[in-house]
Amino acid sequence: MEEHTQARPVSWKRKLYFLAYYAILPAAVTLLVSLGWYAVFHQSQTLTQAAITAYQQTELEIVRMAARSVNNYVHDQIEIHGRSDIVEIEQEIFRRFIAPILLLEHGDAWIYAPDHVVFDLSSDFPDEYRGKSMAEIFALQVENGASHYEEMTEAVTNAREGVGWYIWLPDKGKEIAAWTPVRVGERVWTIGLSTPLPEILESTGAARQMQVLRIMMSWETVGALVLLLAWVMGALQRQRTDLALRESEAQYRQSVENSPNPIFSVDRQGIIQTWTPACGRFFQYEPEEVIGQPYRKLLWEPDDARAVKAMLAQVWQGRSLSDQDMTYRSQDGTQRFTVSRLYPLRDPDGSVRGCTFANTDVTARVRAEREIKERRIYLEGVLAATPDAIVTLNAQHKIVEWNPGAERLFGYSPEEAMGRDLDALITNPGVREEALGFTSMALDEGKPTGPVETVRYRQDGSPVNVILTGAPIILDGELIGAVAVYTNITARVRAAEALRESEKKYRELVDNSLVGIYITQNHVLKFCNQGLADIFGYRSIGEIEGEHVRDLVAPESWERVDREVRLRESAQKDATRYEFRGVRQDGATFDVEVLGKRITYHGKPAIQGTMIDVTERKRAERLLQALNQAALAMGNAHTPKKTLAAVAATLKELGFTCMILLVDENQSKLSVEYLGIASRLVEAAEKLAGIKRQDILIPIENLDIYKQVIWEGKTIFIEDVTESMRQALPGFAKRLAGRLVEMLNLRTGIVAPLIVEGEAVGLLSVQAYNFVESDTPVITAFAHQVAAAWRKAELFEQARREIVERKRVEDVLRQRTAELEARNEELDAFAHTVAHDLKAPLTPIIAYAEILAEDYAAKMDPQELQFLRNIARGGHRMGRIIDELMLLAGLREMDPQFEPLDMAAIVSEVQARLAQSIEQSRADITLPETWPAVLGYGPWVEEVWVNYLSNALKYGGKPEEGTPPRIELGFDELVNSHIRFWIRDNGLSLTPEEQAQLFTSFTRLNHARAEGHGLGLSIVRRIVEKLGGQVGVEGEIGRGNLFFFTLPGIEGSKL
Repeated sequence: MEEHTQARPVSWKRKLYFLAYYAILPAAVTLLVSLGWYAVFHQSQTLTQAAITAYQQTELEIVRMAARSVNNYVHDQIEIHGRSDIVEIEQEIFRRFIAPILLLEHGDAWIYAPDHVVFDLSSDFPDEYRGKSMAEIFALQVENGASHYEEMTEAVTNAREGVGWYIWLPDKGKEIAAWTPVRVGERVWTIGLSTPLPEILESTGAARQMQVLRIMMSWETVGALVLLLAWVMGALQRQRTDLALRESEAQYRQSVENSPNPIFSVDRQGIIQTWTPACGRFFQYEPEEVIGQPYRKLLWEPDDARAVKAMLAQVWQGRSLSDQDMTYRSQDGTQRFTVSRLYPLRDPDGSVRGCTFANTDVTARVRAEREIKERRIYLEGVLAATPDAIVTLNAQHKIVEWNPGAERLFGYSPEEAMGRDLDALITNPGVREEALGFTSMALDEGKPTGPVETVRYRQDGSPVNVILTGAPIILDGELIGAVAVYTNITARVRAAEALRESEKKYRELVDNSLVGIYITQNHVLKFCNQGLADIFGYRSIGEIEGEHVRDLVAPESWERVDREVRLRESAQKDATRYEFRGVRQDGATFDVEVLGKRITYHGKPAIQGTMIDVTERKRAERLLQALNQAALAMGNAHTPKKTLAAVAATLKELGFTCMILLVDENQSKLSVEYLGIASRLVEAAEKLAGIKRQDILIPIENLDIYKQVIWEGKTIFIEDVTESMRQALPGFAKRLAGRLVEMLNLRTGIVAPLIVEGEAVGLLSVQAYNFVESDTPVITAFAHQVAAAWRKAELFEQARREIVERKRVEDVLRQRTAELEARNEELDAFAHTVAHDLKAPLTPIIAYAEILAEDYAAKMDPQELQFLRNIARGGHRMGRIIDELMLLAGLREMDPQFEPLDMAAIVSEVQARLAQSIEQSRADITLPETWPAVLGYGPWVEEVWVNYLSNALKYGGKPEEGTPPRIELGFDELVNSHIRFWIRDNGLSLTPEEQAQLFTSFTRLNHARAEGHGLGLSIVRRIVEKLGGQVGVEGEIGRGNLFFFTLPGIEGSKL
């Protein structure tokens, strides 16, 4: 993630931007404001100076006018009118001349005499100055720190000499003062007038101009300050933002690094640039396995790339995308689901350089949703398939859901039930009040009901017993309906009634059961039925109940019985099944099978079970085991005698006496084949009887038992074998029957026929002490096994003899084949030699005949010329015969190289070779558009087509009718991957006899237009067979002939 979160270097453009933003901009604003105020100040100075200059002349002229008026008035009053009251004159001067000036001007006015102040209307004129001379006033002002003393002294001096004025700046502000003297005789008054600078500026209009400049500059300054303040606030905000961004980036790096969600980024080319640890856990890829790889590697389906490409197109435009469902593939091939946010990654200049995929793993949620969906479908299926009736009601007691179980239970279809009142639909007046109470409890009180057993009624009015369970449906705290489930328990109710009836019969059933039923507790018999008493030979239940279990078990079985009882009583074993030897009341032992289960009887552990006398079953099992071992023994024998011997020997070893007798061909007598008796006992009996067992022949007709067994195929059970054996033995041996039966401890026997292919070939007689009639089917089945094994051994022996004979015949055939091949090779060599020796003298004969016919044609008569031409024609024909004979002889030795054939090119070459014959016969030849690809040898296949096409040109058509040959070439695909090529003509059809003679060397059919020597088709046959194919001909009367040959094809190819 370091690469994902590290800071990117700042570009020179960005640095220039920072310099302009943080340094140049505020400096420029400050400079502009300063320059603006400087310009305002300079313009104010200019305006002030202009106003003062203009006002100086005006004010001086006013003072001068006042001075002349005062001078004239004083002169007139003193000189003319002779007034001497100077003070009064001074007051009149003020009223007449100075006061009106003050009415016109804003400022101060005064009249000073040399020794006192006549009048001073200055606003700042202190009372202490009154009555003092100007020199005294000036001295006081100096003492008070007046700053304009020198200017005033100079102005007064100038005023006495003429006119004086000055500009000074007292505490109240600038003002302009003008002084002028008034001389009347020796008296001199000084008249002064001052105006504040603001009033001068106001009166000249300069103040307004300066005010406008100051207002404009003030607004500009305010704007600049606002701008500067905004800049400062922006800079502070940016600094705070940068700081927050750095902190956010640090937090982002940390959060991304520690985020459980897989986050990665790609550049604009779709190459993965960053990879978080969560990605490694999610996708199971290490960073080095995916960084630098296209993101398409992570997608589940290639088609998903188009959707992601469309998303990225929006991201490249600077947009962020949220809640995008995406499907990924982890390295192990697992499908993973996410909800993803895509947002752009920007450079410092703001351009989009990549995209971050922030993925939230929702695989579990999607799988859960799928599981929920599947479960919902499953539950809907269950709801549809459940046998229970499920009904949903709205708040108005009306049916809004009616499942198939409800339709099956009550008989109403959904269309008939929807919108109706449930209680009115499936109840009658007898149970309606009860039903309304249940419905009201669920819908009005919001309480669940049931389960409760009740009765409802079907559409046909028949009652049905049900278990009703109801529950309210509450959505957001509001009761909107209820659901009711009806389980059909009609069968259970009927079963319960039947059970009650059966419980009445239980005791009777237990008491009358042939199986022993018992309950034991602490090894004592606490309960039993009469069947158990009968099994153990007791006359009543009272005689056996209370007996200790040990008294009923043979000593050799007690250890096992005691162990089994203790295991169940101690709860280590719940149920068991085993066998033991029991003891009857008379002391006889027998086989018992017990099935016991642990129960609680009167609050204590006990064992309840059944007992069965299995003595007969065990005896039958031992019999079956013996017969199975005998069957296995005879299965390993491979001759008839060994099979029967194995049966007799095995039964003898297992304690059974058996005899196997075989019937003669006339089925009139039986011979003793095997006796399953000890050999010493047989020898002693033969010695006493004076006859060998092999010589004993028993007539079948003398014994009813043997007649039923052999002639009727029945199995006979014999209760006393002594009498039957005495009847079977010859007269001289009858006296041995009793002693033999007594010595062998025999009493019963079973005789069964040995049936092979529906005919009895002998019988199997098995004797034992305790056979019962129910053993008859078992012995019968075993006799069938013996007969089948005997027949199988016979067939095996016959097959072995046939195999020996077949091998002998194969050896003879192999020797004969070798001799024939040697003869064929000699014939081929002879044919090749004869053909070679015949061709040597034939060449000059043909050459000389053609030379004579060509050079001496003019000197010969036509008959002689025809003789020479016949000689040449016969020579050429003989040459062709010799060539074909040599080809026929050489085919056997040649081993061609198989290759794919271009059949179209081969057929085209054949047509070129036979072009003259085709043109002469005016044959119409039809070819297929394409040919299949096959394997073969091109030159040979070309000769096959030449031969077939030549014959079709010769024998095709009907010249006597003027019909030219019509020849069609084609092919068929066979099921054995071979291709059959054929050529069909419209000539005379060959008869079956003629077809059988074809393809034989030197055979030529007797056709009217027949030519040649009979080698062509035999060569074709040898070529095709050498190439692994077959040849043949098909023909129907009046439809021409079809000659064909087959070659191995190349699957799926055509040329």
